[in-house]
Amino acid sequence: MRKTILVMCVLLSLVISTVSVSAETDLSTAVTPDIELQYENFATANVTFSITNGTANCVMSTRLFPGKEIDYGQITAYIKNSSGKIVKTFSKKVYPQLNQWIWSDSYKLTSKGTYHLQATVKFYKNGKLVETITKTSYEKAY
Repeated sequence: MRKTILVMCVLLSLVISTVSVSAETDLSTAVTPDIELQYENFATANVTFSITNGTANCVMSTRLFPGKEIDYGQITAYIKNSSGKIVKTFSKKVYPQLNQWIWSDSYKLTSKGTYHLQATVKFYKNGKLVETITKTSYEKAY
């Protein structure tokens, strides 16, 4: 009896092992990368906006990827109120400092409200536009 049970188990194992199992995969689906680079020449771009004692403090900074070169940037920045009206406009040419561009300025606000900073910087190499970056800060209340 034991021998019969053992033989049956072995035969059953052999039968089960010969069953073909397949999992279909869809090879037509394109593989997309998990991370897509936001900028061609820049590793980071940040805008910071704060209000201290009625003064709006504005900063925009960018850092180049290693091996990339840019001659200068032209920044145009706006302080806007909550309805989108431009309160102050800044415009300045910025030059690199150790592969980093930093622009900062401040403005004394004339009235209480909610404000944010919108900054656009156009970067040039050999007189040609190579990249444009626009960033908007979080809103801050005064």
